[in-house]
Amino acid sequence: MSDTEVVKYLEAFLDGRLPDWSEQSQPATTATLVTCMDGRLNPLMRPFRHVIRTAGAMIEPVEGSVGLGIDATAVTFLATHGDCLAYRAAIEYLATSFAGKSADPDVVRTLNQPDTKMLLRYINTQRPLNELPDPSDQQALAELAISYVIQWTSRNRNEKPRIGLFIDLKATLSTRVQPWVVSYEQLSGQDLADFLSMHGLTRQLVVTHVLTAPRPVRALR
Repeated sequence: MSDTEVVKYLEAFLDGRLPDWSEQSQPATTATLVTCMDGRLNPLMRPFRHVIRTAGAMIEPVEGSVGLGIDATAVTFLATHGDCLAYRAAIEYLATSFAGKSADPDVVRTLNQPDTKMLLRYINTQRPLNELPDPSDQQALAELAISYVIQWTSRNRNEKPRIGLFIDLKATLSTRVQPWVVSYEQLSGQDLADFLSMHGLTRQLVVTHVLTAPRPVRALR
């Protein structure tokens, strides 16, 4: 699936204009997708050959599965999204701990599993415990999710491309709900826009779908 095809599909996904897959028995692409377990992303699954889902789209706990997918496909996408309940739960848990309070035992058990613990560690590397955002701050959640995708694509250790996406379910970064291509290997911002433009993504699609001014920069270090 080319960059242009991915963006067009994602746009159709968010606009409710998905194609009819009922008569197709095989996935439409040779791509692997790693994304969150949020049910609102379910319609996004169909065109990908391999789909790996984990809370908050944390990729470290499923590195083995991702490695197998990379071996069998041509490109890997990592898609985080806005209004992520996993990010919200993790921030609430960290804030409770920082305040010296005890979380519910079931919450403690859940957030300290290997996959969800990785989300706690990631958030704590981006924000000190005394500077945690409000869990309802959609802008802050988006910044954390975008930063994670950019960091992942910059760690590419093989020759196959990695593309990072952010699915803006709450229209946090613009005036409409839309997908953003936020990173491609070690590129982001205007460098990413220029790169995709040279590789077939039209200027209109670049302007519409590439996050050319990640905000704020402090969250994307």
